[in-house]
Amino acid sequence: MAQTLLTILGICVTVAIPTSMIALALEAGSLNFNVLFRNRSMLVRYFLVMFILIPAFALLSIILILITG
Repeated sequence: MAQTLLTILGICVTVAIPTSMIALALEAGSLNFNVLFRNRSMLVRYFLVMFILIPAFALLSIILILITG
């Protein structure tokens, strides 16, 4: 039962974090979105942060909380 809940939580976090970050970024930087697409290096960094770094840190923090708690 606990393993099933952890699996479901992991899937939810994997989907929710990038989705919320994209929504937040689009809301906050809607005027700069055209600039982002014109500057390819900035676009690559944006996607690396949104889809790799932020979810990795979130999963790492959840794992650390589960291990220590």
